[in-house]
Amino acid sequence: VRVTNLNPADTIGASAWLIETGGHTLLLDAGTHPGMEGSEGLPRYSQVAGADVEAIALSHCHHDHCGSLPVALRHFPRARVLMTEPSYFIVERVLHNSVNVMKRQRVEKGIWDYPLYSHEEIDELSYLFQGFKYGHVEPWGAFAGEGESPTLSFHHAGHVLGSAGVRVAHGKESLFYTGDVCFHDQTLSPKAD
Repeated sequence: VRVTNLNPADTIGASAWLIETGGHTLLLDAGTHPGMEGSEGLPRYSQVAGADVEAIALSHCHHDHCGSLPVALRHFPRARVLMTEPSYFIVERVLHNSVNVMKRQRVEKGIWDYPLYSHEEIDELSYLFQGFKYGHVEPWGAFAGEGESPTLSFHHAGHVLGSAGVRVAHGKESLFYTGDVCFHDQTLSPKAD
């Protein structure tokens, strides 16, 4: 398994990790950096130009984990987008709200490269989004023969509605990506599994 961090800064934010295993490629999260403005806050997708990403897995719908999803799909147009069922029901709303905020910031702050994507682009990409139950094991390799595809599964992370750690497995190798996690019960969300 090879892991590449695409975050544009040495701090948290703009979560995006390229995972390569057995000839298959997955992107874990597609965030934007909350402390950076405009295109400077995007993950370094150009660093892995030409990567044949087959799937993008979202850990949850906070902007630092999903805010650059339409931009990621421009770079990786073959990818389908996998997430938990609760995230599936809110991801489009989060992205549409982001467009509204970016349009306002373009005028108020003079950030001329905003918006980074449009309402129309989100609507056109939404057919790629798939929601899964926690614990479901999903093959994500696009052209693998039966039994050869790497898999992933989502596991309750206790952070926010729909948040999940993501287990990626292929053959004898596996990794677990936590995203953001909370180990104590909250008012609206029980602690992580």
